[in-house]
Parts: sequence; structure tokens; C-alpha cells
Amino acid sequence: MGSNLDMVAQDERLCIDRAMQQWEASLKRPDLSERDRVLGAIDAFVRQSLACQLTLRVEIDGLRSIVQTYSEAHEAAVRQGVQMRDRMEEAR
Repeated sequence: MGSNLDMVAQDERLCIDRAMQQWEASLKRPDLSERDRVLGAIDAFVRQSLACQLTLRVEIDGLRSIVQTYSEAHEAAVRQGVQMRDRMEEAR
């Protein structure tokens, strides 16, 4: 698993690549001004950035769910262990 900086760099590269794809596609459109090409590339960068952020949020929510499930299972196991210990002490 990569570091957080590696993940940020990867997401940034994805955004730049998407902006460049948009720019290159805009070159086929002679009706677009230079300003429109730049704005289109910026818009593509922003959209890709938002997609990366949403993906990260989904991953974080998934991890939170896993931690919550583990925590609940751990608490239940501790309670069960305490109950078993108490029963064994009572049986003595």
C-alpha cells in the first residue's frame, strides 16, 4: 500500500491527465477560442478532482464501517469472556 503522498500524487496525475485529454480534444474544434480551451481543461481537472474526492470518501466510509464492525465484535467477545469467567468462578 502506498503512502498518502503517493495517493495524492496519483490523484493529481489523474486530474492533470484528464485536463490534457480535454485540451487535446478541444484542438479538433476550430470554433473554440483559446480561452474556451483553457476553461474546458480547467473544468475537466476540477471534475476529475471531485471524482477522486468522492472515491476517497467512499473508501473512508467503508473503513469506518469495518472499524465499527470490528469494535462491536470485540466488545461482544469481551462481554462473553467476562460472562464465561464469572460462570467458572461461580462453579468453583
